[in-house]
Amino acid sequence: MTRRSIRTYRKCGETGPSTAAPYQFRSTLSASWKRICGQGLDPAKKSTLLKDVVIPSNGEFLIPPKLNPIVRTILSGSNQTRDDSRCAAQAQLGQGLSFLGKKH
Repeated sequence: MTRRSIRTYRKCGETGPSTAAPYQFRSTLSASWKRICGQGLDPAKKSTLLKDVVIPSNGEFLIPPKLNPIVRTILSGSNQTRDDSRCAAQAQLGQGLSFLGKKH
């Protein structure tokens, strides 16, 4: 793969050569995920889903670390906001993985 081909993939919004999976999602699932990826999840549904998911004791590594309060005081407001939003995103990912793990 050359630099030019990598640039071409990035221009097209792809991450690399296309490899088709040997399966397909159900059409209803695919349509639902496409809508959620484009528009986001309804805030009421999102809070309901996240409220019910608990991370198990052997999944503590999924919980985002707390920023040291002393370090927080020296960060600018924008850096504090960025850390808060990344912690929230990591917490949601941890809850999502916990939900998926509970189903299997």
